[in-house]
Amino acid sequence: MKVDRDELSGFANRVGPPPPPIQPQLAPAEEARLLAGGATGDADTRARLARVLSLVRRPARPTGDDAALLVLLARDAALPLERPSDRLSARQRLIEIARDPAPEELVLAVMRDLGVPHPCDPGAFADALLPQRTDFEGSFDPGMSGGLAGAG
Repeated sequence: MKVDRDELSGFANRVGPPPPPIQPQLAPAEEARLLAGGATGDADTRARLARVLSLVRRPARPTGDDAALLVLLARDAALPLERPSDRLSARQRLIEIARDPAPEELVLAVMRDLGVPHPCDPGAFADALLPQRTDFEGSFDPGMSGGLAGAG
């Protein structure tokens, strides 16, 4: 099947909408407290965690309450990161949130608490909330083609 170039251009650089909030919808601070508490037994909480993870993995800047929720969870070290690439994605989302010319008030409050003014260096904001990993698993082995022994 041949696809015309003009047909393909309709799909370029488009990201679908974020997942809808889980009902009942909670304020970002309330939802962050719930998720940071670690109780994952009920279906609603598992659905909320899955939604946050999809916001982290979605290649677009979170806005509004979603941005505030991610920042609050990162501040509380409670982001649900399941795999190494989730950490990189979460840092990218935090950088994108810091670039927002008019972030949510909760985001600005966290920036003030961290001593990061707005507008700020987006990387500094991400570092303050979710530092870059420096503790790689395995040890450096120059004899290995990948450089890291035991990393996988």
